[in-house]
Amino acid sequence: AGQEAAQHEVTEALQRSAEARADIEQAKGALMLVHAISADDAFAILRWHSSHANMKLRDLAKLITAGISTPAQEIETPSRRISRILGGVVAGYADRWREIPPTATGVQQGSLNG
Repeated sequence: AGQEAAQHEVTEALQRSAEARADIEQAKGALMLVHAISADDAFAILRWHSSHANMKLRDLAKLITAGISTPAQEIETPSRRISRILGGVVAGYADRWREIPPTATGVQQGSLNG
């Protein structure tokens, strides 16, 4: 029974790792596409935002992939959507980035309180 439990734990850990890698690769791909940058540069952007937001990279990647999966408003380009997500994360609004209204020029400053 102990060996089965250990095997189950290993299997679950591998599954979580694969899912996290997939989210990170998708987020990198989105950054590469909208900013015309290399994979290394995209990963550096993710790493920087993760560090400055004190957020796990995999959680940031998941937030980006979820954010780009939702329909954008007419005035919001994919580049602005990603910038709004990343800006919200660093500003401490990771769970509330959708509340920051998009503007024609990018993220509206001072849109959220607290």
